[in-house]
Amino acid sequence: MLKWTDIATEAFPEFQNHIYCFGYDWLGRQFAVDCRKISDGQTQIVLLDIGFGEALVIPTSFLVFHDIELVDYSADALAEPFYNEWLAAGGAQPLSHECIGYRVSPFLGGKDEVHNLELTDMEVYWGIAGQIRARIPK
Repeated sequence: MLKWTDIATEAFPEFQNHIYCFGYDWLGRQFAVDCRKISDGQTQIVLLDIGFGEALVIPTSFLVFHDIELVDYSADALAEPFYNEWLAAGGAQPLSHECIGYRVSPFLGGKDEVHNLELTDMEVYWGIAGQIRARIPK
């Protein structure tokens, strides 16, 4: 996942040298531990959402995220209802190198709706959206 940590921090330079990506979901969102966010001696989780161009802190440890959040709250953590909506509309399941990305990113005014999604190569999606996001003034 070092490759994805590098890709993610190009898009989110404020996390350079502070995160380590360990997983991703069907929307291409990267899950990472943030070494700057410590609670009870445990690093906390950050969700890097390239579609919305934002980073969301998930106030839980790596172990709690895997053992509880992904098990008991998978609908929220992985946007499961939206994925089911995508599939019901005829969308394809992404392969391991693909994701379902926004045609027009919500951070650029695109709608957070199924008709604005498409199957795409995840590295290309992050490359294009990441270059745009990294240049937006904070």
